[in-house]
Amino acid sequence: MLNTITIALLPILLGPVISASAIPISTRQFSDPDLGPAVKIQPISYDNLCLTVIGPKLVPGAAVELATCFDSSDSNVDHQQWHGWSDDPNQQFTLSIQDDDNRYCLDKGENPNGDGDSQEFNGTKLKLSQCDNGVPNSQLWGYEQGNNQLKFVDIFAPNTDSKKRCLDVVEDSQSYQPDGLGFAVQKNVQLWECVDGNMNQIWRSTDA
Repeated sequence: MLNTITIALLPILLGPVISASAIPISTRQFSDPDLGPAVKIQPISYDNLCLTVIGPKLVPGAAVELATCFDSSDSNVDHQQWHGWSDDPNQQFTLSIQDDDNRYCLDKGENPNGDGDSQEFNGTKLKLSQCDNGVPNSQLWGYEQGNNQLKFVDIFAPNTDSKKRCLDVVEDSQSYQPDGLGFAVQKNVQLWECVDGNMNQIWRSTDA
């Protein structure tokens, strides 16, 4: 069954909060990424593609892009099975992926065009990282109704719309075949300034 939902990374503040859109740690619930079924994450504009760890193995530092969705018999299907998804607007969560022995989390990577403060810049890439203990500063996501966007807001940045970045399909990106990999990258993804109604920023989950 196909579920279209909105997810957003909402800022966590370490003190009292009065803003309705920023709820402090003490009053928010956190989802353990071990809980809940695995899902595939898909862009509405490319419904045959899934958010995929790029590489022969699940390892820290691996890029996360879009590849053709694998069926359950494919040996690479675990590269697209994300855990921890929640559509509860009062819950923040990490999105994790795992092999037999290890679990890794979807992480805001580096921005090649930034100056070290990469969360403020368009073009930031995603990667796989060891799941953080405590508050996952670059790995925390959440659900937000009404726009069907995956949003990331740095928890240390002011809670303003101008600071928000959405998971975005790079419009003019082309497919390519990485060396030694059994599948092709079909589209690149990045974090980009959120624009309501932008089809490259609308996402959904499907059963994995």
